[in-house]
Amino acid sequence: MLSFLFEQQEEIIEPEPETELEPIEEPEEIVYYKTVLKFRDASATPIRKGEPSYSSKLNHDGNGIACNQ
Repeated sequence: MLSFLFEQQEEIIEPEPETELEPIEEPEEIVYYKTVLKFRDASATPIRKGEPSYSSKLNHDGNGIACNQ
């Protein structure tokens, strides 16, 4: 009578679809310059405020762009 309680049911588990992983990109190297002269020797473009290499020490006129003069 209660035999249905003891019957074992198989659980069907569907395999997850394989997803192709995208390669991890290496972060770009952040370069810091000690002086404006070192910056100019490297012939780099001006660094704007908010960019990783920006430093207020290199922004002598306070306009938010380092080494632009």
